[in-house]
Amino acid sequence: MQPLLLLFIAGFVFIATGCASLKPVQVVEVSGPDSLLTNEEGTFTASVTPEATQPVSGVWDFGDGTRADTLVAQHSYSVAGLYEVTFTASNRKGDDTASDSRSLEVVVEEPIRAPSIVSIDHDPMKVDTRSNATFSARVDEDAREVTGYSWSIDADPVSSEKTFSHTFPNTGEYEVGLTVANTAGSDSRSVTVDVHPYEAEICRDLTDLNPAFFDRNSSELSDDTRNALMENVEILNVCPNTCVSVTGYVDPNERRADELSSARAKVVEAFYTEQGVPASRVEAAGAGRVEGVSRKEGAAQFRRTDSTPMSCSVLGDAS
Repeated sequence: MQPLLLLFIAGFVFIATGCASLKPVQVVEVSGPDSLLTNEEGTFTASVTPEATQPVSGVWDFGDGTRADTLVAQHSYSVAGLYEVTFTASNRKGDDTASDSRSLEVVVEEPIRAPSIVSIDHDPMKVDTRSNATFSARVDEDAREVTGYSWSIDADPVSSEKTFSHTFPNTGEYEVGLTVANTAGSDSRSVTVDVHPYEAEICRDLTDLNPAFFDRNSSELSDDTRNALMENVEILNVCPNTCVSVTGYVDPNERRADELSSARAKVVEAFYTEQGVPASRVEAAGAGRVEGVSRKEGAAQFRRTDSTPMSCSVLGDAS
């Protein structure tokens, strides 16, 4: 009777007899996760036929260049992709060898990313008390999961859609906020919206107002000049965001150029304010004598003031 030989291989105890013929090893089963996230550890298990001739060796090939030589192995992947994992068992007796393999596939994915807000936009860019402003956002989000949206105005919830529209009834500054979220996390951002009074379309493209012409050496307003300036007043009343810069000039033949040009500017400024245009929306200055023209040329065109429309914010910066 042949003696029994106890073998200790990879933590397992196997019994081998001295003269039995080779009983080839077979891989009975391999198991492991169908999917993993990058850097997530998974457990891989193999079982082999217990009657196989000992010693039996086994090795895992994880498909990413790494191996393990235990029946139960832990492994993680640093790069997303599809991997074929193979367990190969082998044994031998004398010159006889045998091996068997089984494989499984593992899909490795990056973890779900929390969304992040790149920017918040609104159309139109200049918001007034009658415009229907539409708000949207550029969001870096993970396409594998739905991103939730939550919009607010001055911290009051207003919409859970990707975009929303709103009309601001009053002027002032409003804080429009957005929070986006998925199971991985959230991000929040806000923008300040400056709401202006409504202005008619004529105000958006306004570049000129009527000039005021004067008699020689005079700063008095004629009836025709008053009528021309009254048209300017009507426009300024329709366009509350428009201010006006009044510049006075004298022709080459007139006396006291600085004093007269300033007087002409001031009298037009006074006309505007008397008609109800706020003084804060008007500035006036004399520019003196018009240069670069001869005394023989028609001088009446230089006895004038120009009213130049401009944004009140520009006027405020200039002053």
